[in-house]
Amino acid sequence: MCRFHHTLVHEGRWRIHLDDRTGSVTATRPNGTPYEIRDHRTGPGPGLGPSPPT
Repeated sequence: MCRFHHTLVHEGRWRIHLDDRTGSVTATRPNGTPYEIRDHRTGPGPGLGPSPPT
């Protein structure tokens, strides 16, 4: 993650978790809802996007 977004994670109280077993990364918004992370190499979009409705 670039410096700008790394700073936003800390100042904005986002949570990022890397699963050492699978290599998967999950992100959680400050309000506790999940945030979908899309790999920019495998599909359209800017790399990050909103979570689908539940």
